[in-house]
Amino acid sequence: EFYEEVNDDEFEIVFVSLDHSEEDLNNYLKESHGDWYHVPFGSSEIEKLKNKYEVAGIPMLIVIKSDGNVITKNGRADVSGKAPPQTLSSWLAAA
Repeated sequence: EFYEEVNDDEFEIVFVSLDHSEEDLNNYLKESHGDWYHVPFGSSEIEKLKNKYEVAGIPMLIVIKSDGNVITKNGRADVSGKAPPQTLSSWLAAA
């Protein structure tokens, strides 16, 4: 809902799954996220990203700049605690 309300090409979501099977990933995307970009199941990039951004639990929403620097590791709280336009504005201001 957040993505649909504010997305106007100023940001993109790339889903990185820690699912245990490709079937689980595909079901989750189909039921909860639709046609988002995502790192393919089993990709070595998943572990690299998990380590780089110190992912300790799931779900976790990390907002990063196009250069890979972190805007916030509290994206999930931002999305659930503020109005979508306000949240996006604060992220863009930090970028």
